[in-house]
Amino acid sequence: MFPGDTFTLDSGEGALADYPFNRHAIMHRFCMACGCEAFAMDKGSDGAATVAVNLRRVPDVDVNALTIHRVDGASF
Repeated sequence: MFPGDTFTLDSGEGALADYPFNRHAIMHRFCMACGCEAFAMDKGSDGAATVAVNLRRVPDVDVNALTIHRVDGASF
């Protein structure tokens, strides 16, 4: 996740649908054509907007070249 004010959606807004899981705290944005989640919008603990981007949906990113830091989500 990164600060929401650094995120810009250049195109494709009309092809996205929203889905708020569980407590509706995070707005998940899905492609209506293929069903993949493109990104999600939330607020950090300080109340500032944050965005999580599915890097597999970014054409210029080689996910195999990234260093992955695995997180045990159950421990949070």
